[in-house]
Amino acid sequence: MRFRDQLSAITLEDAPGVGPSQSVTRQEGRRGFEFERTGATMSEQPTALGYRRSDISGDHWRWEEQRMRSLAKRLGYTLLKTVVFSDKTDRPVERLGNVARNLKVDAVIVPGPQHFEGHGMPADIVQIVDVITVDPESTYARNAAGVLPELNGALR
Repeated sequence: MRFRDQLSAITLEDAPGVGPSQSVTRQEGRRGFEFERTGATMSEQPTALGYRRSDISGDHWRWEEQRMRSLAKRLGYTLLKTVVFSDKTDRPVERLGNVARNLKVDAVIVPGPQHFEGHGMPADIVQIVDVITVDPESTYARNAAGVLPELNGALR
């Protein structure tokens, strides 16, 4: 099946017949990008989720999503989808963590730390995935030893 490169986000639901135990592989071909459904295997490229808060993005949401897609591509990630919550969403960090775990992504890309409560990186997310901010461009990486470094002045 083929999709045009102009698609803003490819979600697992967008690919017909793709279930939770399958993955979508993206390869560039002569006529654009080809998406191929495969069994439950590790993808060649690391995967990421975009995340933003609609109340913070406001009218700039398209620009923020474009910048997240661009950074993901530049860093070699396949951006699976963008998760959008508002200030009315109950437990947004917990919900984002659940989505990241369920999709088994390697990173979450956000426009900036202001999209998290308190304008800081939530330790609960950094324990699960790397968190990459667009502005300022920074990576909050999981520690390979499983020990979380000091975040926001508190050890975890």
